[in-house]
Amino acid sequence: MRLQIRNRRDFYSGLMFAAFGVAFAATAARYEIGLPAQMGPGWFPLALGALLTGLGILIAFAACRVSATRTEIAAIAWREMSLILLAVALFALLLPTAGAVIAVVALVAVCAWAGRSGKLIETGLVALTLAAICDFVFIRGLGLPIAAWPSLPFSG
Repeated sequence: MRLQIRNRRDFYSGLMFAAFGVAFAATAARYEIGLPAQMGPGWFPLALGALLTGLGILIAFAACRVSATRTEIAAIAWREMSLILLAVALFALLLPTAGAVIAVVALVAVCAWAGRSGKLIETGLVALTLAAICDFVFIRGLGLPIAAWPSLPFSG
């Protein structure tokens, strides 16, 4: 009997999950595992890696069932993928120099550009809301050493 993949997207997603789970478990196995009663630092990551591997295998096998819906993988959206990667890189570059608020607003703006929504007001509201949440949770709440705004040379 030949294995027939009915849902390619789920099949490859399952393989990806299983591969990440194996890599995670292999990395965790380098630490002391211990026993369930006396867990070492590698026990929990090993268990998570094993669960992720099992979940990936289940998803991949479910994609091969006869009752699975047939799907094809769409073409790769290179423009959108490139803009999302650009948004993350821009955030990483702006965070130490321009501050968290400007970095988050830039991240949301570039991601919205990738999505082609064209809804400027909603994008602005999302950007400002996320920037405020970032400021209150991470900077004020947790006290992370991140500037909210850029430090200007004349500000002291």
